[in-house]
Amino acid sequence: MTKSEFNQIQVILGKKRPDKPHKNTFPFTGLMKCGECGKVVTAEHKYKKQKNGNKHHYIYYHCTAKNKSICSQSVVNQKEISKQMIDIVNSIKVPRDFVKWALEVIKKQNNAEVQTRISIIESQRKAYDKCSTKIDTLIEMRINGELLEEEFSNKKKDIQEEKERLNKIINNVDSKADKWMGEVEDVFNFSEMISTKFENSDDLTKKKIIRNICSNLYLKDKKVSIQLKKPFEELQVVSKFIRNESIVVRTAGNSLDKRKTALSYGQFPTMLRESDSNRRPIG
Repeated sequence: MTKSEFNQIQVILGKKRPDKPHKNTFPFTGLMKCGECGKVVTAEHKYKKQKNGNKHHYIYYHCTAKNKSICSQSVVNQKEISKQMIDIVNSIKVPRDFVKWALEVIKKQNNAEVQTRISIIESQRKAYDKCSTKIDTLIEMRINGELLEEEFSNKKKDIQEEKERLNKIINNVDSKADKWMGEVEDVFNFSEMISTKFENSDDLTKKKIIRNICSNLYLKDKKVSIQLKKPFEELQVVSKFIRNESIVVRTAGNSLDKRKTALSYGQFPTMLRESDSNRRPIG
């Protein structure tokens, strides 16, 4: 996930100020291309007045190709696209009990790695201190006339660069781990509430959600096909696995056995490693 995509998730979760809404925005324009000719898909309002005086408002999406000789695709009602988008969004939703369990497992793994991180930091600090000692030795050798100015400068520069590299490693080890934990938690929380958020959001927020979870959106024969971005493609596999496992557990015991469910959830990392990384688009 890119920094920009992560920042958008923060907005959707309410952790950053959202953009000001734009007038006359459609939730799915600017996202899709025609699956037949590859041109951009646009949308427009249509109003129909019946003989009895009733007025109806529709939003139709269509390819921007100029005529049927270029593209034969017909218009699609926004309601049809919305239903498909909701299905896509629901496909990455994970239940709260799984989010809670997964975060507990990740935090335990993270805590188990603390000692490893401490060892790395101590090792790098020792190397850093050795660099400082080498510089002191060089200075002393220069003062004693054992090194020429050019030789002294070159050796000092190399050691100083190594010090800076080691210092970055020392400072980044813990901060990267903490940042990663925060990002993982946000992604899980996002996937837990995404369905409700999507269905109750304005058009601009819906567009942000789709843009951040999907790429390569195409509309053809009134069907939407997409490619989920990472980590959402993994979450989709997990979500499907969880739904299947929950059905099995509930059927077997006529109630949700937490111990059995946790055991089933525990299989998901292996399942992800074995899943096909070259998945076909949905649709």
